[in-house]
Amino acid sequence: MAALLPLFVSLLAPPLSAQPFDQRLFSEMRWRSIGPYRAGRTRAVAGVPSQPNVFYMGVCNGGVWKTTDYGRTWRPIFDDQPTGSIGAIAVSPSNPDIVYVASGEGLQRPDLSVGDGIYKSTDAGATWTHLGLRDGQQIPQIIVDSRNPDRVFVAVLGHPYGPNEERGIYRSLDGGRSFERVLYIDENTGGSELAFDPSNPAIVYAGLWESRQGPWENAAWSGTDNGLIHVTTDGGRTWIDVTPPRLTPWAKVSVMDAGRFDAKTAYAAVQAQSPAAAFEALAAFDKSAAAIEGGSGGAGGPGGGMGGPMGPGGPGGAGAQDTLSGIGGSLNSLMSMLQAADAAPTSQLVAAVAERRKALRALLDKWESFSTRDLAAVNAVLKEAKLPEIPLDR
Repeated sequence: MAALLPLFVSLLAPPLSAQPFDQRLFSEMRWRSIGPYRAGRTRAVAGVPSQPNVFYMGVCNGGVWKTTDYGRTWRPIFDDQPTGSIGAIAVSPSNPDIVYVASGEGLQRPDLSVGDGIYKSTDAGATWTHLGLRDGQQIPQIIVDSRNPDRVFVAVLGHPYGPNEERGIYRSLDGGRSFERVLYIDENTGGSELAFDPSNPAIVYAGLWESRQGPWENAAWSGTDNGLIHVTTDGGRTWIDVTPPRLTPWAKVSVMDAGRFDAKTAYAAVQAQSPAAAFEALAAFDKSAAAIEGGSGGAGGPGGGMGGPMGPGGPGGAGAQDTLSGIGGSLNSLMSMLQAADAAPTSQLVAAVAERRKALRALLDKWESFSTRDLAAVNAVLKEAKLPEIPLDR
């Protein structure tokens, strides 16, 4: 399930001052779809700050697309390459003609597609050169130094169905002609996220996690007990495990970024597999919901009422499956509701929050019953099949 946890990592660096702005300046802005209109998942997107009309999009099994007219039209620019599975795109901030593409979508799921390494273009996507890391298969992140287009870090997740050596965090100092593995745990633990400190490119944050797809639908496990988050302050020569102690084992880092206004702060979105983490998150949500319920609210408002898309009958509600994914869906829905209610509380939304909390608690109670009564029997079957067992203390 997804539990969003802020990560604050302190480093010995001077803080930067946040720049206040008037939120009314953006009050009229609205999101809209700019295409291209196609089915399927999209894993990667990149813009060019110096060319606000140019964007790149990487599709999980549809190659790379480019727009030069602010998204009005898109054209495929990767169709002549041997893979269409895209995990990440990075445009060099100092030279926007240089574009790196990491293949292999890096989304652990039953129906995934793998890639064959890193590609580079020096003419803004007109032609491509294969660089290496072919056996990585899944590469979910690549970042380029804002001052040096030849300095690149790559997060290699590795084979989805078994162990392999070519995984972890890699660095290139020559534009991809060669790659050096600078952070490695073992053949089961791959790289999931990377982020530069915007004020100091010698500081790099990295996320690592284990993941394995099974031979049948949803027979997967993911997370890590080897250290979720690492940081280097010397450009990748040495790394420190800075995983907060309160994070549960067998979690995974989904998104990571360094603070834009404070050099001492970094953020990570962490997906926790432990039902205990759901109870902890629910307790925090209960506290927020109690504060919301104490306020007043009129009819209507953002977020919809009882019959809206976030009402009791929506995803993760009373009819959700009694599984970890069902708990996660309900928890995510509750989080969205609380955010909407905090921004504009209404009586309908408060009632919907209460109903969703009730449904989530029922799911958690069922999971707790399963974990204490039935998990030993499940582990016996897994052990006989020589598959990883589910830890009894999770």
